[in-house]
Amino acid sequence: MICPYNRKAEKQVLQVTNEYDDDGRNNNTQQITQWTYTMMECSQEGCAVWRDGRCCYYVDGTGCE
Repeated sequence: MICPYNRKAEKQVLQVTNEYDDDGRNNNTQQITQWTYTMMECSQEGCAVWRDGRCCYYVDGTGCE
């Protein structure tokens, strides 16, 4: 089972593009940020919110309280 809350790795890529006019002045800058996450396996009994054989991180009134 994949844990929906813990990330094994996070990769962030920032791309910056500058455009210049004929006089060499910057007239436009564009930034694009992209995040990529690698999720980790559920540690089940090793997790503080694992109770009664299920994940109780998000309590929705189904008995994990």
